[in-house]
Amino acid sequence: LAKEDHIYRLNHVINTLFRFNLHAVDIDKLRSAIKLTNFLFDVAGLDQTCLPRPDSSIHHPRLYSIMMKILNSPRPPKSKPVCHNCNTKPASRRKLCVACYRYQLKHGIPRPLRLIIASRHNCRVSSSSFSVSPTRSSHQQPVGNPATKIRKSCANCGIQHTHQWYRNLCGTGHWCETCKSYYLRHSRVRPPQLFVKAAKRKVDVRALVNWSSVALPSPTIEEPIDSS
Repeated sequence: LAKEDHIYRLNHVINTLFRFNLHAVDIDKLRSAIKLTNFLFDVAGLDQTCLPRPDSSIHHPRLYSIMMKILNSPRPPKSKPVCHNCNTKPASRRKLCVACYRYQLKHGIPRPLRLIIASRHNCRVSSSSFSVSPTRSSHQQPVGNPATKIRKSCANCGIQHTHQWYRNLCGTGHWCETCKSYYLRHSRVRPPQLFVKAAKRKVDVRALVNWSSVALPSPTIEEPIDSS
């Protein structure tokens, strides 16, 4: 655990002192980082236990005291950056959440506020629809019949099994992952001709054969040919 904590602090030092934005490089920070690197390689060394104190007689760069402060400080907390557009979901791609990133990639503009509010409202409605009534106890909840349970289907191709469901961008209902990816790539609805091709690709021929009923051919014994 101590080694893991030390590695995490070293990673924090690297991200704080030696990480730069290639689109807008800070020249002063770059020069200070180069001076600190030369000081560590030539004078101080790379062993944390043998590093000189910042208040010693050795002339050290400006970022050396900051580096020692980070190394001797407790482990920093793990905090995920928040999306710069909607400010509600954790950012995963270019400082944006997945929804804002896909909208920016498709339309070239930030995701508007009306869609952000609509997504929040849908999440609240879906979470409140499954909430338990306070007047009814947990053991008195009616158990639904799984045969009568309504299964979700794609509004475009009609399949009922997919890895992830998405909101229909051209109407009501939901889209499967294949139809949503096709719409984001081609900017049009997935045509029905591709449904048949996908269905043909997904047919498992081995499942269509009943191997128990298949009779193996019996070995035949060849009779000797009479020369007479």
